[in-house]
Amino acid sequence: MNPLVQDNVEAIIDLCREYGVVRLEVFGSVCTGEFDPARSDVDFIVEYPPNDDLGPWGARQFELQECLGSLLGREVELFGVSMLSNKWVRAEAAKTRHLLYQSPDHISVLAGDSDEPVLLVPTASLHPKAPKWLDDVSGASAFIHEVLDGKTLADYAADPGLRAVVERNLVVIGVALGGINRVDPTTAAGLPDIQEYIDVGEHVIRDYHAVDTPRVWRLVHGSISKLRRASEVLLKRASEAA
Repeated sequence: MNPLVQDNVEAIIDLCREYGVVRLEVFGSVCTGEFDPARSDVDFIVEYPPNDDLGPWGARQFELQECLGSLLGREVELFGVSMLSNKWVRAEAAKTRHLLYQSPDHISVLAGDSDEPVLLVPTASLHPKAPKWLDDVSGASAFIHEVLDGKTLADYAADPGLRAVVERNLVVIGVALGGINRVDPTTAAGLPDIQEYIDVGEHVIRDYHAVDTPRVWRLVHGSISKLRRASEVLLKRASEAA
């Protein structure tokens, strides 16, 4: 990806949060060696929550477009997910798109695609260490999902053995996600609740004698299946690209 975008990722993420964007991808020449700093614009695919009101005539989207243009110092184009029905946009996005931001609790499905969540940058951009960590996340999250199936918070709180195995696997997840976040933040942006998993893993290690059971339960009950699916999709795409 061109440094024009790469060097401004944090500011772009801040704009996404300010304007209520749930997912933003960049695609086109800025993701390849064909970008011309003097002439090229920057193309984004933007997604908002379902039924979100963007204001009169879509004013909020135009404001976001202006802010991104000012940040990057050039024209930008914002394409909604529905624009992927356009053959050119869809083909170009499929070849070059990179995920820049995704809200932690959002899994997106592109119109007309399969029901797999769209979470990722092109797999060629994955850091070499990322697949091993993703495999750790996938295995540990699948195990937690299995052992907690049908359980309630009361069941979980009353079973020390169950809590212990869940906590051990949360440490595995936290360490792996910490590694991904450190070396490959773009991939990390597509994984749900990543910072909370990292924080909870550190909490279990640090406060093993007084783990916050309700906090653990809220996290795994709310998003462990999303984390498993996201890591599995990334692993599948990485395997296909190998």
